[in-house]
Amino acid sequence: MLKDRNHSLSEHEAAVFLPCLIEKSGHSIANVRAKMRELMKKITCSHPAASLFPYILEGLHSKDNRTRTECVDLIAYIMDHHGEEV
Repeated sequence: MLKDRNHSLSEHEAAVFLPCLIEKSGHSIANVRAKMRELMKKITCSHPAASLFPYILEGLHSKDNRTRTECVDLIAYIMDHHGEEV
């Protein structure tokens, strides 16, 4: 995993990668949503949580209700586990 190798996601990588991941976090297949949720939680360990917030907040404006729900859940997770960073 990236964290084990002391690698973090750069801002440029995050700008390319995160909007797509956040939009797909509301996928109609529950198993895909669960995997996306797990991946997003792992990303919070390799990228500053404060830098994730603009992307997550953008996901709150999605037309897909599942995406909005996943974004709210991810915000709650970040506040519980990385609250001091935000």
